[in-house]
Amino acid sequence: MSLRRVDISDCGACEPPPAPGERPRLEWVEVSKLRIDERYQRDLRLKNWRSIRRIATTFDWAMFTPVTVAPGAGDDQWILIDGQHRAHAAALAGIETIPAAIIDISTERQAAVFSGINTQRTAVSAFHLYRAALTSGEPWAIRAARAVQNGGCTLMTYNKSSLERKPREIFTVALIRDHVRAQRDAAVTAGLRALSGSSTGDDAALYQQAVLKPWLAVVVNNPSLLKRNLAVFVSETDLIATCTSEAVGIVEPGVSKYQAAMVIIREKLARFEWKDQMPAHRPALVPNLATQALPPEPHGQWTDDRDALLRNCGGTYRELAALADGWGLPTASVTARWHRVRAAA
Repeated sequence: MSLRRVDISDCGACEPPPAPGERPRLEWVEVSKLRIDERYQRDLRLKNWRSIRRIATTFDWAMFTPVTVAPGAGDDQWILIDGQHRAHAAALAGIETIPAAIIDISTERQAAVFSGINTQRTAVSAFHLYRAALTSGEPWAIRAARAVQNGGCTLMTYNKSSLERKPREIFTVALIRDHVRAQRDAAVTAGLRALSGSSTGDDAALYQQAVLKPWLAVVVNNPSLLKRNLAVFVSETDLIATCTSEAVGIVEPGVSKYQAAMVIIREKLARFEWKDQMPAHRPALVPNLATQALPPEPHGQWTDDRDALLRNCGGTYRELAALADGWGLPTASVTARWHRVRAAA
């Protein structure tokens, strides 16, 4: 376990605020006494109610933070400044009282506080959520990591600049999460295996959102493709140009570049002459939830001689496929091992 202190030693000096105001007091308030000032609070629309219902159906005090309120007219009202979704979710879940931070401020100041809280709130990225889910062993995160690894890639837990990104690093966490939650793990693996095992697999641009989103969408919507060796198609098709420059060329009003790219990929797949079938793939092992470590290769499968052959080969699809045939192993397994050997060199 790695625990970090609240350390500001590298932050530099900061001028203290001239007037931080009075410290709020913490109390439990009745939900029925909360009031919402519509002059600055947002309306609750369909999307908001979906979020409220999700919070209510999974209500957990460990994930409930105090709302912020100010005294209203008399003793029977509290003006809700921050926490409208939480308050409605609590009411929907049958919770009668919730914790609140009470601040004594004027009506004019309430709107400014609402704006300040929502402006200063630090956003939590998809990387943070994925890393936390992986640490806590949430099934979708484990499955996402597994689906991507089985495709010869790594689902990243942090972001990098475009210049620092390496081949087979997947940064589209939200995209992979959505596919996995929709039970499309096999399609994710097949789509990524095709990219990582292709002759262009060492190009980091092949794994950008502009390529992955339309490519995986096409694979997902065509289950028959899972029986094909898609790496051959990717090797003979410039997917980067297909999803970027070519897609831009056919974009029309009402058609996004993503949709245009899907159309072009489908057309090229329809014209493609398939040469062989997808080799059998070894089933994924059950992940170790205690450490989130992905399982090692089967014992005895890799020897020093085999690693030496992998280290000295060019890493092209044809070379790796030839070695796989000679060893009686899936091409995807040999490709994944080649990445490990190359990284350790």
